Amino acid sequence: MGTLFSFCIDFCLSLNGWEGILFVGVNAAIRPRAAKYSVYVTVFESLMIGIIFMIIVLVFRDKLALIYTNDAAYLLGLTGYASQLRSASNFRYPLSIT
Repeated sequence: MGTLFSFCIDFCLSLNGWEGILFVGVNAAIRPRAAKYSVYVTVFESLMIGIIFMIIVLVFRDKLALIYTNDAAYLLGLTGYASQLRSASNFRYPLSIT
C-alpha cells in the first residue's frame, strides 16, 4: 500500500508540474508579458490546492482511512501516517519515466 500511495503522490505532482510548464510555455510563446502572470497564477493555484488538501487530511485524519478499510488495526495504523502525509508530500520528486 505504501508503494501505491507514493506512486499516486508522484503521479499527481508530475501532472501538476506538466500543467504548469504547458501553461507558462504557451503564454510565453504567444505573449511574453502574459507569461509573467501565468507563473503567478500557476504557483498560486498549486499552493492553494496543496493547502486545501493538507487541511482536509489534518481535519479528517481519524476518519480518512475509512475510505479504504473498516478494520480497526488498519485504521489505527493509517491514522498515524496521516499526520506525516503533509511533510512527506512536500519532499517528493515528480515521477520520471525512463
